[in-house]
Amino acid sequence: MTGKGLSIIVTIVILTVLVITVAVLLNTVISKLIPSTKPVHNVQLSCSAKYGEYIEIYHLGGDTLYLNDVTIKTYIPYGKYAGSTYTVNKNSITINGEKKDIFTVGDVLKIPWNSAWYPGWTEPYEPKSGEEFIVEFYIGSDLITSCRGTVS
Repeated sequence: MTGKGLSIIVTIVILTVLVITVAVLLNTVISKLIPSTKPVHNVQLSCSAKYGEYIEIYHLGGDTLYLNDVTIKTYIPYGKYAGSTYTVNKNSITINGEKKDIFTVGDVLKIPWNSAWYPGWTEPYEPKSGEEFIVEFYIGSDLITSCRGTVS
């Protein structure tokens, strides 16, 4: 009798493992078939900057960006403050000289210089004339577009 009881327990364990394995495999296959819900953004930008005055970002084509939905960050790739990133205060931004929320093809977004860089303790963390900078646009934690320019 003990042999029959043991074989029932082994059978239940094997069937449980089999059911769990099939469930995990089905979950993996189904999750690969369901498309991602993240929207894809297609935005082409160009950047320029005048030291001490402003950064200008030109919307060259693609999707419209809504400033309420994005975070704008500046990044210094080289030089004294290489690796410095700063989140831009959007209250100071203008588009075509006006306070607007919509940034679309043909528009010029302007960030005042003092709103674009970390102020620092003794001096601002900013690129100097001739140095490169990058402006990045994020929705949530996803980078959706960026542009690279050189300070004049």
